[in-house]
Amino acid sequence: MKLDPEIRALLDEERFDAVEDRWLSRLETAPGDRDFFFPVLRAMLERQQQERAELLLQLFLEALPQEAGAAEMEALQELLRLWPESPALRAAVLDALRRRHRGSPNLELLLQHFRLQDGAEPLGALQQVLAWLAYDVGRPVFLPTRGCGRVRELNLALGTLRVDFAGNLLSFRRAEAEHLLQGLGEEHFLVQKLQGLPALQEQAATAPGELLQGFFASFGSPVPLATLREHLRDVVPQESWNTWWKRARADRRLTVSAGTRPLCSWSQSAAAADEDLAAAFAAAAPLERLEMARTQAGRSESLRRLLAQGLRRSLEGALEPPLALETLLVLEDLGDGGEASDTPARIAALLRRDDAAAVVSGVRERRCRERALERLRDLRPDWPQLYLDCLGNEMDGRTLAWLYEARRGAPDPAALERLVSETLARPARSPRFFLWLCRELPQRPELSPRADWRLLRRLLEACTDAAFKGQRPALKECFDPGGVADLALAGLDAEQSAQLLALLERDVGLEEHRKQELRSQAWSRFPELREAAEEALYNTSEALDRQRAAFDQLVRVDLPHNTEEIRKAAAHGDLRENFEYKAARERQEMLSARARMLHEELRRARALEPAGIDPSAIRVGTRVKLAPSRRNGSPVVLTILGPWDSDPAHGIVSYLAPAVAALLGKRPGEAVRFGDQDFVVEHIEVWR
Repeated sequence: MKLDPEIRALLDEERFDAVEDRWLSRLETAPGDRDFFFPVLRAMLERQQQERAELLLQLFLEALPQEAGAAEMEALQELLRLWPESPALRAAVLDALRRRHRGSPNLELLLQHFRLQDGAEPLGALQQVLAWLAYDVGRPVFLPTRGCGRVRELNLALGTLRVDFAGNLLSFRRAEAEHLLQGLGEEHFLVQKLQGLPALQEQAATAPGELLQGFFASFGSPVPLATLREHLRDVVPQESWNTWWKRARADRRLTVSAGTRPLCSWSQSAAAADEDLAAAFAAAAPLERLEMARTQAGRSESLRRLLAQGLRRSLEGALEPPLALETLLVLEDLGDGGEASDTPARIAALLRRDDAAAVVSGVRERRCRERALERLRDLRPDWPQLYLDCLGNEMDGRTLAWLYEARRGAPDPAALERLVSETLARPARSPRFFLWLCRELPQRPELSPRADWRLLRRLLEACTDAAFKGQRPALKECFDPGGVADLALAGLDAEQSAQLLALLERDVGLEEHRKQELRSQAWSRFPELREAAEEALYNTSEALDRQRAAFDQLVRVDLPHNTEEIRKAAAHGDLRENFEYKAARERQEMLSARARMLHEELRRARALEPAGIDPSAIRVGTRVKLAPSRRNGSPVVLTILGPWDSDPAHGIVSYLAPAVAALLGKRPGEAVRFGDQDFVVEHIEVWR
């Protein structure tokens, strides 16, 4: 803010009365002109005119509109930055706070705690007070993973606040709250949902458009469809969402963008919505125009014509052949392919190119690709070879099935067999086709004989191959019961099964529960492949069952559930600032480490059989009585079992414990030392 030149001249001449006149005149005409007032006040203070400055400030504060809300507080903060020592200014700040936060249960406590009235740094104190008032007791807030809640408690000493989310109290440091919690007004849709859910449910059933109007009035900007559905989860029954959404979309005030993450917007009228779409279409890139034409043309006849004209103009530019082909196919859908149109001829010209397979494969939308493929068969005698070329580049499973079936019925079936063999031998060349073949193998008699050890090994290699980065979850499903891995395992011999077990000890990209399923199948067919007996870890059958249940809980419940939590947390945005994502990842590492350890122990675990225990010496599975060597000593009875049975409070100890290991092999009558005392082995028996 620069000082007005006329004011500067008056100050240089020390004509302070004239400055006051200019100040009063500006207060009458533009009381909110901070660019004028604040530099004048600073200049008066620099010239040691505190009394005059105090008067001018008082006049400004009296003229400052109290109903200005946030603008009033912003002006007061700027003044505190300029003149923190002013008593009148501090009094005005206190008055503004008490007016704006009348009824606050914590305002006076905050004023006292941060010493706004008499502290050395009033601006910092004010900012602290405002920051805490944003989370005053009773304020509604929103946390993405928890929904709407209310602040129940402030703890200034600890710097924390507690929020009630449907009976669950969560604590946040204030810095965390500023990052994670969104403050809401009492009229916000989410607060209404918290307080009056039945009324919103009734409105959803009878007037979907009015419900959405209220929703978008609260959020004030376009909302991702996934977010909209999540916020309406309790309002609209999820089992009837599709029916309800179809009704809601009939309201032309609602617009939904195309793409994998569509945005929902709301306009005041259908005409206004169409105008917004037309403006967005005019500014869009050719590919975005295609998506808009595909999804929005049905809104109105006038909009359809406008979109068709826009696509025509796009074709006047230098579009890549795949995009030009897709644009022409969409134009046909819009009714621009009649007798007077050159659209069919232009489509045919693109499909007669030498690189027609690459052009068709480059079309992004599946249905357009399939229409282009059908045209190829009508136009080109070499369509069987072109279909083979497209198979290797196709991304969509449904179109792959369509191409495969069409090519099976074509001449020269051996060419298709060669392509399948090459794809299974070199998966990285055509990752999508390889994955499709693996998923189809169990159901297709002509493919199932290919499920062998070589394919199983390539499947495992693909799980860590960078070429399959986007397909890894689907690849791993091939190892689930009933998948191609089951089919391949059934044909392995002992040597191949041993190689598989060795391979599974490496990082092959599979979760532990899937690895364990493969091991179990190999061991069931070839029991001799289990680890040698000397590495066994002995426990009672009851303890073994408990650990197996714990392992099963880990790999079938806890790990998959935490993986889903990671996915949900990742969807919330910037992972660098997403503490829920980081916590879920840390828990995933802990759970995975626990699963690996348990698997290794269970792999070596053997159940103790009472009938096979020899009580002639102390060993695992025996109960032993130790007599004290001293007269005043007490006897000790120990039951020596496995580490998973250990319960020292009841005299059950692990045979792996160092103190117990020194007893193993001792016979009745032999001297032993246990703990800090000397004993004699008095009696040994089988524990059960």
